[in-house]
Amino acid sequence: MKPFSFIRKFPKNSKWILEFTQGPHSAHLFQVKKTLVHKKTPFQTVDIVELFRYGKTLFLDERLQISQADEFLYHESIVHPALLTHPNPQKVLIIGGADGGTAYQTLKHKSIEKLFLVDIDAQLIKLCQKFLPEINRGVFKNPKLKVMPADGRKFLSETREKFDVVISDLTAPLLEPPSYLLFTEEFYRIVYDKLDKQGIFSLQADGANHINNKTFAAIHKTVGKVFPIVKGLRVFIPSYDDCWGFIIASKKYDPTLLEPTEIKTRMEKRGLKGLKFYDEKIHQSLFVLPKAIQTAIAKQKRVIKDNKPLVSFE
Repeated sequence: MKPFSFIRKFPKNSKWILEFTQGPHSAHLFQVKKTLVHKKTPFQTVDIVELFRYGKTLFLDERLQISQADEFLYHESIVHPALLTHPNPQKVLIIGGADGGTAYQTLKHKSIEKLFLVDIDAQLIKLCQKFLPEINRGVFKNPKLKVMPADGRKFLSETREKFDVVISDLTAPLLEPPSYLLFTEEFYRIVYDKLDKQGIFSLQADGANHINNKTFAAIHKTVGKVFPIVKGLRVFIPSYDDCWGFIIASKKYDPTLLEPTEIKTRMEKRGLKGLKFYDEKIHQSLFVLPKAIQTAIAKQKRVIKDNKPLVSFE
């Protein structure tokens, strides 16, 4: 038997992407089948590639955002638990979400009359529209969708619109582009003010496993300073190799109190079909957080502020 070695030769002429995860001391290594896009926009470096296992995959500044093979786990989790908690969502805002997957899932709800998508990077939106049709499925041509390349915080601060649901589909809190300012108590108060009296806020909230949970717990704590009802949920996403956390915050409705029969009724009424992951049975299980995560949330004292921001990999 040959002795184990940490050194392995890569196949000749092969291309690989090294993505650091959970800090600088661990990484994923993906072999690239085909490069579709490599472009520097005014805000970030965009790579859209085909991976052997995950299909078309979007990387921003060398960090994986979404893959064709398992995007439905992310997009169905950030959209449907929140929208089904609201009894009749008609006007929705997505902040971020340039790949179009969240918009596609949102417009599966027949109750939606207007959907706004605000992302700071106009070039990224165009690249995703062209090269990731398997994820956005032509949603950018839907007349209910209005796309606005703009700073999400500035747009929300200045708009006179009121929304039933706001979905924050952002990257991790980063300095460039400045997404960290959309993870602070001040920003969450802006969101609260722009929601109607039954309003619901859904956001991605970073990794949520037994080791990697500090960001999730800090975001949960911060959202809880603004909203009376805050519930964390998580789902394992293979391309992330992690359990990913989401948070639903509400002015009035608790998503964990929804009965399966009511969820099924609302899904049928809104014409929800073709979901690969979410249904009335999976809903409650998403909100069952292991003890380590519950403890991290309970012990968390940090409230994220504009002048004391949380920055990924800080």
